[in-house]
Parts: sequence; C-alpha cells; structure tokens
Amino acid sequence: GELASGNQQSERGADDRRGTLEAEVDENPDNIAARLALARFLEADGDLAGALRQYDEVTARDPENADALAQGGRILYLTASGTSPEQATELVGAARERLDRAVAADPEYADARFFRAVLLAQELLDRDVAIGDAQRYLVLAPNGPFAEQARALLADLDAETLPATTVPPTTP
Repeated sequence: GELASGNQQSERGADDRRGTLEAEVDENPDNIAARLALARFLEADGDLAGALRQYDEVTARDPENADALAQGGRILYLTASGTSPEQATELVGAARERLDRAVAADPEYADARFFRAVLLAQELLDRDVAIGDAQRYLVLAPNGPFAEQARALLADLDAETLPATTVPPTTP
C-alpha cells in the first residue's frame, strides 16, 4: 500500500542510513571518518550518549582529533544542564578539559574555539579567554555557522564590562 505520510518513508531512510553507518564502523572500527559520520547522525537523531560514545572511540584511536574532542566536549556541556549540581560541575569540568584539548590539538579549528567560548562565558569561568575564543572564531570563520552567535556572545560579554548603574551623561 501507499504511505499515509512521508514520515514512515523518512524514518525508514534514517534507519537505513544508521544501519549503513553502523555497518561501516563494524567492518572497519578504525575508520575515523565513518565514526564521525555516525556520531553526527546519532546526535541529529537525538542519541547524545551514542554520539558521545563514537567521539570517545575516535579519540581512543586518535587522541589529537580536534573535531571529536570539540564535539564530545560540546555534548558533555549540553548534558550538564539536566543533572544534579554535583554532576553538572563534573560534566562542565570534563567538557572544558576536552575543549581545551581540542584547541591545543588544532588552534585553527574554529568550532572548538566557539564551543569553549560559550562554556567559559555561560559558566562565568574565564571571561577574557571566552572573548578571545569568540574573536578567534570570527577570524577563522567570519561567515561560519556560529558567527551570529559569536557576535552576540561578544556583545553580551562587552556589555558585562559596564557598571550596572551606568547613567547616561547629561549636558550642562
């Protein structure tokens, strides 16, 4: 029969894609590109834990893989918000450690700079490094996918430098 909606067809296509990616990884566990593709697919499908496992597998094989380190750090940070304060502190620390490693592995990897800037700014950890990372992201990727967010982050961080009770100057 005919499908009542395109959803069944698109779900089947997603299942097929997942199966294909998983088969590629199973056949060649050291295929970094396949693992990264599977991680991105799993994340898009809402499986953050599965995506993180794939990023971990990549860094187990290639400890300096800035993409896997940055994406893994970003996912750890995203998951921190839905946990207890103690767990959140631990996850934020682990996320920062991965993002620091990603930037050290490839200082020119723009996404790592942006992800770390967000974490540092939102967690009030290091305003100056957050500003530097957001600025560096914009130098590396002025029209990148996070450019608008980086500009907004910089504007927010710049606004924080003004005293809360700033009064506009008056003319005599």
